Amino acid sequence: MAAWLGTTYATAGEITIESTGANTPMLVGNVVALCSPLIFIPLLTYVPPLKPQKYDWVSMAAISKGDDSDIVASSAILDPENMSGNGAALQLTTSQAAERTQLDKSAKTARILCVILALCFIILWPMPLFGTGYVFNKSFFTGWVVVGIIWLFFSTAVVVFLPLWQSRRTISHTFKSVVADITGKGTKRGRPEVMQGEAVSGDVTPAQVAEKPEMK
Repeated sequence: MAAWLGTTYATAGEITIESTGANTPMLVGNVVALCSPLIFIPLLTYVPPLKPQKYDWVSMAAISKGDDSDIVASSAILDPENMSGNGAALQLTTSQAAERTQLDKSAKTARILCVILALCFIILWPMPLFGTGYVFNKSFFTGWVVVGIIWLFFSTAVVVFLPLWQSRRTISHTFKSVVADITGKGTKRGRPEVMQGEAVSGDVTPAQVAEKPEMK
């Protein structure tokens, strides 16, 4: 904000809607906004009062997407061996490994795209035009606007609609489950209280269930 408005006042002598929308103040403001993390991140990280905490990312790596295998592996009511044999722990480990592989692949893709887009939007596209002082003709400006509009539609599709498409099965399952619960047609499948086809009362605690040698 300071770079944008300061440049506006220095070049135009006033701060108005027209002067703040000029090319030079907007360019300076955007460049400062994009490059300021190169200064602020090391400054806020290594200044003595804010010494690095040397976070090893172990707790972050321990975060995983929950599913039924977590319930089977950790529930005090259900016995993992009775539910799925010795494969429960193996399935959980395999799931974590697959999730880690997917995260590493996504992180690599994100880094590559970040570098490519930064080079395109900051250097390869605007800098030659700005450095040469090129004045847009009508056809070039039309192409510039068309590319911008195409990019907006593409980014909207990726940010808004792609996640919806990727989650379509989960959304459908959740919607059907909500409708089933509202209409009273829901089943007890998947509830921890259900054990070997018989329901455990909600008044019975896991400890009380564990004390019973056999449930009939």
